[in-house]
Amino acid sequence: SMNRSGYDVKLAAGTITAGGTLGILIPPSIMLVVMGPIMEIPVIDLFAAAILPGILLASLYAAYTTIRCMINPKLGPVIPEDMRAASMKDVWIEFFLGLVLLGILAGLLSGFFGIGSGVILVPAYVFLFNLLDLPPEIIPILATGTSMTTMAITIPMAAFIHFKNNNVELEIVKKMFWMAFAMTLLGRYVALFIESSTLQIIIAVSLILAALQIAFDFSPKTKNLHKSSFELIFVAGLLGLVTSFVGIGGGILMVPYFLYKGLDPHKAIGTSSLMGFALAVSGALGALLFAPIASKDIEFFVGSAFVPAVIITGLSSIYFARLGANLSAKTDSRYLKQAFSVLIIIAALRVFYITFV
Repeated sequence: SMNRSGYDVKLAAGTITAGGTLGILIPPSIMLVVMGPIMEIPVIDLFAAAILPGILLASLYAAYTTIRCMINPKLGPVIPEDMRAASMKDVWIEFFLGLVLLGILAGLLSGFFGIGSGVILVPAYVFLFNLLDLPPEIIPILATGTSMTTMAITIPMAAFIHFKNNNVELEIVKKMFWMAFAMTLLGRYVALFIESSTLQIIIAVSLILAALQIAFDFSPKTKNLHKSSFELIFVAGLLGLVTSFVGIGGGILMVPYFLYKGLDPHKAIGTSSLMGFALAVSGALGALLFAPIASKDIEFFVGSAFVPAVIITGLSSIYFARLGANLSAKTDSRYLKQAFSVLIIIAALRVFYITFV
């Protein structure tokens, strides 16, 4: 099929071969299930060890192929019209499968890292809405609104598992919850009127600083978060605004903050996950209430949320959010910090790319 579409033979063969290696690495992996009893190692521990390398490899494969085709379009040309979907039924099947896969990845990231997974949902939805030929000027607000609404389905399971594993600092959540909720709702309204490029640069710089903090373990002299009520409320409001603008769950900035203030990585991720629930619910409410006027005549949209994507991606993420949270609880704290710093750097590079390229 790739040969008939005009793809470069070497690139097509390499892509298929490389992709085939991921099936035996990313959970649920039959190879790891078989290896567990033989090596007398719990299968869940093998899953925890394999999931991050698998996601990293998949991201690198996709990035490499995309960049090669951008540099030389002849390597991966546009599919000829006679090979495109002949009916809307074929389009909807591909659409459905793509959103299911997106939900699986979003659930794993949400559960494992305590984030809302907006770092992958937003670019995926931007790509989808471009395919649907929606007005370019409203795609960012629709993508972030759909992302926030999806996370309202994805995050609760992950947050519950982290709470069940005693990895949530409830006193911190109580101080931050309502301010985060209110500012996220306000941010969804304000986002209708602002230009996002400047904010994206600020977010990218913040992400790089957060990654450096985790990598080099910078921390203040005073680490008692429970006594910092004003600081927690201020940070909650700031994160609420930022996350509502860019459509993320806040964890990708909140976890580094909690680590900076001295929380154990497992506690930082668990507490961030529950806080992400507040941000996601508020962001989803704002997405349903506030939307560009141009989106009112577009089918399947409620406010700025694309309902089919929310339902398919959200429901397919629930089980994998639980799996990711359990894997996170069993992973060594040092590896969690290292993995999170890599994730943040990737997210920062993505923001720089969409801003300047």
